[in-house]
Amino acid sequence: MKQIISSTNPVVVIWLDAETLGDGGWYSIKNLEKTLDGELPTVISIGFIVEETKSYIALVDTVANDCVGVINKIPWGMIVSIERLITSGKKKKKKNTKGRKRRRYGGRSKKSS
Repeated sequence: MKQIISSTNPVVVIWLDAETLGDGGWYSIKNLEKTLDGELPTVISIGFIVEETKSYIALVDTVANDCVGVINKIPWGMIVSIERLITSGKKKKKKNTKGRKRRRYGGRSKKSS
């Protein structure tokens, strides 16, 4: 397996996605300009670079002991920017949450025990 290039520092990749317009129907040529109006969708991906080639970078969202999660191959021509996220290396103290309300998925609160 290849060495993970950015295994210690994740990156933020901002890129433009390709877009498909239409549902298989026909578009009038006189309305084509109106249909094509607008920018390409901008995507923000955060992860670890596992490969760089002349044509693309490969980004994974999760790194475990001997495996990785979802792999995105993003062509260089679609990339707007790449920023490395730097971690401070300092560990934050855990707050004492005893007796506090805890948020759960779905917005409901539950008192912790």
